[in-house]
Amino acid sequence: MNADKVSDIFVERFYNVLINPKSRHSFYMQELDGASKGDKTAQDWVKSKNINPSEYKGFDDEDIDAERVQMALISWQMTIGKPIIETVDLKCKVVDQIMSKTEVKYEDSTNQRDSN
Repeated sequence: MNADKVSDIFVERFYNVLINPKSRHSFYMQELDGASKGDKTAQDWVKSKNINPSEYKGFDDEDIDAERVQMALISWQMTIGKPIIETVDLKCKVVDQIMSKTEVKYEDSTNQRDSN
């Protein structure tokens, strides 16, 4: 089974765990924070989101559902059969798919404050 098919299965299985808006927000901020410390691919992905780093840097909100999906995502990433560094773009894609499937449109609250 190819990696894209496996990622689709992962998204279908876990996106509904993040039905609570607080859990979705926690998951996304923690993923952005982690990726911002990663390789160039991960950092470019974070930059493409146009979210002020103050929103996610050091984000530490212990949400059990968000952590459950994060642990499952890491486990899934390790089972793909490639070195983790080669699966970064796929992990970013999965996070994007989960967030779009839960119909979350994150808006940077800093930008909202600036525009008022």
